[in-house]
Amino acid sequence: MSKKVFKNKMNGLSDDELMHVLENSNKYQKDAIDAVIDIAKSRGLEISKFQQEIEKERVEEIR
Repeated sequence: MSKKVFKNKMNGLSDDELMHVLENSNKYQKDAIDAVIDIAKSRGLEISKFQQEIEKERVEEIR
């Protein structure tokens, strides 16, 4: 699925549900996480700690 499709699906989630997805980011596709990050930012949610961890995981996957 594309980020746009995920964004449409994830936009219906509550703030708590978005945070749950970010807390369990390793269980979701990259485009889904990117969509959730965009949505969370647009809602003004504090997600910086999740973003740092997600970026760290992505760097480790590349290695």
